[in-house]
Amino acid sequence: MKVLCKADYQEINKSVMRATSLALRFVATLIITFITSSVIALPASANSLTNTTPISGAILTIAPSAVSLTTDTPLASMGSEIKVTDPKGNQVDDGALTVDGTSAVIGLLNLTEKGIYTVEYSLISDTDIPLVGSYTFTYNAPDQVTTPKPTQSQDAEVTSQSNVGTTIFVILVGVAGLLVAIGLVWYGKKLYNER
Repeated sequence: MKVLCKADYQEINKSVMRATSLALRFVATLIITFITSSVIALPASANSLTNTTPISGAILTIAPSAVSLTTDTPLASMGSEIKVTDPKGNQVDDGALTVDGTSAVIGLLNLTEKGIYTVEYSLISDTDIPLVGSYTFTYNAPDQVTTPKPTQSQDAEVTSQSNVGTTIFVILVGVAGLLVAIGLVWYGKKLYNER
């Protein structure tokens, strides 16, 4: 049996400290990576339109009184814009934009021109970049313009897609990384003890 001297103990102590430090840095890196990927992956859905009234590409015979856009995320009360133009490029919205939660509504003047109307929008949410785009609808104006009587309409039900599958995948990848880290620490400890 070999007797260890003070220098041998110091050398062993330095090796243990280096191995422990390396293992701790590796585990800390994995934990930070896991937390970062979880935080980034959970709210990864971008703001998008879920409903428009009139519907994009619709052909209308009755003039709408307003244009309504609905998004995935709540809109900021300031900064959003909707502009509606007729086939000649004249602005036909009344400029009175109302934002309520995920919906933005702008009133329209009386539509008199037949043709394609363009809706341009820039919608601002508190948590996302501006949602900018445009769409068109066609209005086939009658020969004589009459004011239609208000009727109740039902908006199409919009379903929201869930990110549960992506979240579960990210969590499983994080757990697998943590298990690999524990395995590497165990293996390093085993190799060190075999010296």
